[in-house]
Amino acid sequence: MDRDVSGHLNAYSRAALVVRLPGDEADFNRPIGLFESSEYAVSHPRAKDQAAVSANSSNRVEPDGAVFNCGGHVATMDWAPSQPGAHTLHLAVAAHPKDRQQNVIGRALEGPALLQIWRIGTGPPSLALGLCLQGGLAWDCKWQPSQAPPASGLGLIAVAQGSGEVSLFDIPDPTEAILHPDKLRKGKGRADSLSGTDRLVDLPLCASAGAGAISGSLVGCLEWLPSTPHDLLLGGCWDGTIACWRVGALLASAGDLGSSAGPGQRSLQLLLHFPAADGPVRALAWAPAQLAGTTSDSAHRHLVAAVGHTTYLRVWDLRDSFRPALQVDLPQRWRFSVQWLHDPAGLLIAEDCGALRWTSLDPFFRRERMPANSLFEGNNSGPIWSTHMQPHGEQAFYAGDNGEVGMLHIARGDRYVSADAHHCLAGMRQEEGRLRVLSAAEMTRRNGLFGRKGGDPASLKPSEQAILSIRCSQSVRDPQAGIEYAWLAHGTAAGIVHILHVNV
Repeated sequence: MDRDVSGHLNAYSRAALVVRLPGDEADFNRPIGLFESSEYAVSHPRAKDQAAVSANSSNRVEPDGAVFNCGGHVATMDWAPSQPGAHTLHLAVAAHPKDRQQNVIGRALEGPALLQIWRIGTGPPSLALGLCLQGGLAWDCKWQPSQAPPASGLGLIAVAQGSGEVSLFDIPDPTEAILHPDKLRKGKGRADSLSGTDRLVDLPLCASAGAGAISGSLVGCLEWLPSTPHDLLLGGCWDGTIACWRVGALLASAGDLGSSAGPGQRSLQLLLHFPAADGPVRALAWAPAQLAGTTSDSAHRHLVAAVGHTTYLRVWDLRDSFRPALQVDLPQRWRFSVQWLHDPAGLLIAEDCGALRWTSLDPFFRRERMPANSLFEGNNSGPIWSTHMQPHGEQAFYAGDNGEVGMLHIARGDRYVSADAHHCLAGMRQEEGRLRVLSAAEMTRRNGLFGRKGGDPASLKPSEQAILSIRCSQSVRDPQAGIEYAWLAHGTAAGIVHILHVNV
């Protein structure tokens, strides 16, 4: 059955965004419309009269990066699980509709929205699927981790919608979805001439959990258990509570309180809901699976770090949720992102003052230097909105309000994290009505992130250049060049997502 998706399309701005990419001439503007993309290669500058090189051309220049327009404020992104060495990846992007660019947290929303699945790899980025939602917007989306990607489809994704519903969708292979639309409800509307609109689909739910089952709490962030069998899903709520569900096969009975599942799909069982903070929970992190001392040690399945609008850093043991297992007093600041590392053992936290905080969890190190904190501050005062560790790597990436993308190298075995390990990778600047993408070399000349001397004083930056979400893909080995690389995605408030080719 077809469904009219014109409301979902009209929810997003179709105005072309003007972008200047690295290698472009100073007076060259690139208009990028909704669901459109453009590549660039710094080593091969493109003149304004040069025709675009076809993705199928044999003389195609391998790009250093690309940008695409998703139509609204990029709230969150996540890479789908992939086969080792796969050169084509998929990125889920949650962009807020044009009428919901700014929202009151903790207030339920409704209305049409899209979860966009983009194909990244060979050729320019393209919209592979657009998943139609009715929950106003998506606060967060997370793919279920997988040791071995599913035999068919892209995998299972959890979405925290503005309505308070946590929804699970089994995302099909985009090629199969387009070739066999009879398997799903495919969208149609008055705007089918717009690029990518034939890829908008209305998938059946695998399972869902409403806010009513957790006393009306609205989920704002999600996190899957990183260790096998990846059967636990955490939700951090705007009222300071945390919920935990077990995801499994469909129960023979009617299901659990607050859970509904589609035919032949999965169950979503609420295990726990408890107060964890005195303000909104903005980010969660499970303990790494490597913390398990033996195969029978399951402590890592129960330890969770939570940060948000609170003065405390708290680590919770889900087996005893009446009090935190660890509580560290921190300055009065808001914290938006947290990464839990195994080696060295510690937490990397993004703060609203434009700083990164490293808190060591090594018990021997904490005896030497209490409270074992390192704080890295740059020249800019805007908040750092997002951090992400390269999967199985030693690079932590981060970005924030100043539009700058940084990398922090955290070597295994090191107890101290040095400010000298920071590097600037790229940047965004709002200049004369257009968004300019800056390369690492241009950022170095501008005294970018954590510049020591000569940097401009902190100033208020245009909101369009703010980078709100950053995610690094799994590494891919290039056998010809003998190097490993990854794709680093970061999304802006303007609606532009920048994909950067980085060596890891």
